[in-house]
Amino acid sequence: MNNSHVQQWVSYSKLAFTSLLIYLLLFQFNLQQMRELLNLVNPSLLVAAIFLHVAAFFCGNVRWWLLLRHVEPSCPFHKIAPAYYLGLFSNNFLPTGFGGDAVRTLYLTTQGYSISKLLSSAVVDRVLGLLVLLLTGLITALVQETFTVDKSNMLILLVGALAVLLSGWLLLSPTLLNWLRTHWSSTRYQRLHRILFSLLEIFHAYRQAPWLLLSGVLLSLMLQVLVIGVYVLLGNDLNLSLPLAAYFIIIPLVMLITNIPISFGGLGLRESALVALLAGVGVDYQQGVLLSLLYLLVLCVTTLHAGIV
Repeated sequence: MNNSHVQQWVSYSKLAFTSLLIYLLLFQFNLQQMRELLNLVNPSLLVAAIFLHVAAFFCGNVRWWLLLRHVEPSCPFHKIAPAYYLGLFSNNFLPTGFGGDAVRTLYLTTQGYSISKLLSSAVVDRVLGLLVLLLTGLITALVQETFTVDKSNMLILLVGALAVLLSGWLLLSPTLLNWLRTHWSSTRYQRLHRILFSLLEIFHAYRQAPWLLLSGVLLSLMLQVLVIGVYVLLGNDLNLSLPLAAYFIIIPLVMLITNIPISFGGLGLRESALVALLAGVGVDYQQGVLLSLLYLLVLCVTTLHAGIV
């Protein structure tokens, strides 16, 4: 079976799984109750949520640009921004096996940028984002006292944070690079060795820039707070009686689950995870479904225009 057939089967599997999740999500859909909830939606708050999400994406855009500029000084922001939004569009709308990181990297290679530098900056960008995402949920779960946090959720956040920390340490420390230099002498994998060695050398350029990494962490934190703010606005609009701390624990878990590449753009997976986690803290099923659909609407409005790229 060649690569194109494998890709087709992966796409068909994702489509089937996405369809199943959406069906299960809407199976208990009460249209009458949903209409009553929709009457509560304030259009001005919906617009405010859209602007918050635009600001969140801008933080992510600036974070990646700063990281890329450190290893590729000749990259102006106005050339990087379209690639970033193209990645967002790919994540949410294109039925492909490529992630947004891969798409924006491939796009910029056509503009003459080094693929190794693009990949390195994208990996560091993703590691910083995931680390702050997980730590946001974990720290909130540890310090808040407003409600009881499920132990399984705590374990997911803790294991995820440790895994990302270990990955970041391997990338930025000289340990893996030195191991490749001294132990990997096989001629069979020389090309792979050269690629890995080149990438790790670029990663080490970030090790010499702690203030840049700190800026990336702060931008990641701003991004997470803004996205959580979108959910808070929409949740308050639907009269969800949730403490603020609940959003800071639930939304990182939802965003983490959405990154699992088993559905198209996280569609169905993100919504099902949100409804299930909200149900665990006493939120009505219909309210959870409508909140997930309103967030999907905000996400579509803030990324659909990137298709112009």
